[in-house]
Amino acid sequence: MLFLFLGMVLQADAQVDLEMGLQAFYPFSGNANDASGNGYHGTVIGATLTENRAGISNSAYSFSGGDYFIEIGDVMNDVFAGVGNQFTISAWIKPDTVMSNSIILGKTADAACGEDQRQFFLRLFADQNLSFTYYSANVSLFARRVLSSSQLLDLNNWHHVLVMYDGTIDTNNGIDRVTMHIKCTEEFTTLETATGTLGNIQTGTSPIGIGNYFVSHGGISCNPERAFEGNIDDIRIYNRLLTADEISVLCSELPVSVDNPVTTLSDYNIFPNPAQNYLYIDTNDYSDFEIFNSQGKIVARENLVEKNFIGHLPSGVYFIRLLGPSQVSGAKKIVVMKDKKP
Repeated sequence: MLFLFLGMVLQADAQVDLEMGLQAFYPFSGNANDASGNGYHGTVIGATLTENRAGISNSAYSFSGGDYFIEIGDVMNDVFAGVGNQFTISAWIKPDTVMSNSIILGKTADAACGEDQRQFFLRLFADQNLSFTYYSANVSLFARRVLSSSQLLDLNNWHHVLVMYDGTIDTNNGIDRVTMHIKCTEEFTTLETATGTLGNIQTGTSPIGIGNYFVSHGGISCNPERAFEGNIDDIRIYNRLLTADEISVLCSELPVSVDNPVTTLSDYNIFPNPAQNYLYIDTNDYSDFEIFNSQGKIVARENLVEKNFIGHLPSGVYFIRLLGPSQVSGAKKIVVMKDKKP
């Protein structure tokens, strides 16, 4: 076993905990299973596996409109519905056509597509603005639709989108409940629709749908014109609001795939992680390492034995992976923060 020490100062930020409050996580690594451990696995209807944003095959899903979607089931009502509930939805999307009403994730229809179990939509709306619509009754007469200022017209490229809902806020006719981020930047939002009285999201019986909404358990879409066309990956649902640091990590994080050695996370251990002063690597399979920033640019490539001091890197979020004679380890996130001299 080769036990290595890297002379590096890392940020120990207790606020960055992407496991806390995680209710569902869909990395789409070969299937639509929930990787959070809560068992909210998806049923794939029509959608096909494709490359993720790192070019790794079978690690994202492609949706071609119509009857192409993933059904999660009528779950997580305790997350979305109730007095003062707070939740966050994070996803990576790659639209391949300009369409109004492209559903990323929603909880909307009943068993007959009557839409009388509406709870929320996250979709591209109007001119490809990110849109989050929530309902204070299970019908369309009590709705608040919030739009982003940015338009996602950059087709065939990956975008990170994130929406937070805070049911404890009642100001400005409900617009203040919704916060949006696109590609790490918080959006200026507008209230496009406000009908009926402002209230809380109600418990319904609609299944969660990714890529469209549909007849419950029927495998038939309710409205092909609302189907998402493009790729979707790494959907996360939290029962809380995320911090700015957590959002920054999510929108720069590399994808994971259980069947590709570049992102297999069991190859070696880094500890403590997060760390306050030092970073150790425990390995017996690798002799070199490389570090790259959140944009994928390699900023350091060293030999672990001969040259392991990397303190020249500026503060920021990076990823490290180890290189062996015939293999590449999984990429792991590290946060660098320089000592502040008095």
